[in-house]
Amino acid sequence: MGLSLPCIIFFLLAFYTETRAADPPAPPSRVVQATAPSIVQYYTCDPVHTRQLLEKAIQKLTGCSDPISSWKKLIQPNDRVGILIYTGSGAIMTSRPPLLEAIIDNLAAAGVSRNKIILFDRYAANMANAGLQLGRRADGVMVTATIPNAGFDPQAFVDCGVPGKLIWGDLEFKQTDLDVEDRLSTKSHFSRILTQQVDKIINVPVLAPDASYGIYGCTIQSVISMVDNNRRFTRLNALRDDSLVKLITGNTNRKKCVLHIMDALLAQYAGGSTFEPAYCLPLQTLYLSQDPVAIDSLAVRWINEQRPRAQLPPLGPIVNYLETAADAHLGANDPEKMEILRVQP
Repeated sequence: MGLSLPCIIFFLLAFYTETRAADPPAPPSRVVQATAPSIVQYYTCDPVHTRQLLEKAIQKLTGCSDPISSWKKLIQPNDRVGILIYTGSGAIMTSRPPLLEAIIDNLAAAGVSRNKIILFDRYAANMANAGLQLGRRADGVMVTATIPNAGFDPQAFVDCGVPGKLIWGDLEFKQTDLDVEDRLSTKSHFSRILTQQVDKIINVPVLAPDASYGIYGCTIQSVISMVDNNRRFTRLNALRDDSLVKLITGNTNRKKCVLHIMDALLAQYAGGSTFEPAYCLPLQTLYLSQDPVAIDSLAVRWINEQRPRAQLPPLGPIVNYLETAADAHLGANDPEKMEILRVQP
């Protein structure tokens, strides 16, 4: 005699529940929080202590016994390595030179030729304002920018469906568009540096608030700074968070970014993306992870803890894209799903 429909449903539900229970939980996102007291003095980072802190942090992240083995676990000697930096706030609230030089020296010690290392950001003008001279350095490292140097790849783009007004620097913008009031496109093209010039990327943002994204951290810098037609993502609306996630997941070169290092040696909790010394604290910390969402979530928590100093509310819905990204399995937004490893001298 055959089984009744209720029995069949019961057995199917039992099988499904048992199968789901057998699925292993996702491993926690590993984040290293490395802190060294007195590493920052008068807005200046000590180069020796910065390098030592970076090397201890990368060893902790990878579980290796020495820095060279740690770097080789992420990057091979024949890789072309891009170091994506932040230079949008001038010379002080930028990816700090002692940290960048420590990364370059460690890569070279691990066998990567300095001629295969590119130091880059979105705008050449911002890099110059931060004190960087563009071009090939004496040691072989290339310092360059997407705009106007490398430009964008016409074959590598994501269509997010939300139109944005094109401006100078966008791939599809033409000088003839100056006579057109609203030249729109739904596409965002990726930088040629990302798609053609590097095999691996190390992302080095700073810990500071941003008027459009709450924090221009690891998640935003690793995608927004490398696409054109990105002003549409600054508008906080019902479509913004999903569009950002679509932009991230649509980036076929996303896995090139093998390491995120948030420069929180000097951290800012209010005042926007410009340098505001009244809202800065010497946090003396580096955050390292392969999960950009996890680092940003910890940074947002720190910003929100500090904002009462300036009688300001928490960042609020402007950072909800981190939760959306976590829901899309792009990273961890909950400390309970992180393995936070602390490093001190």
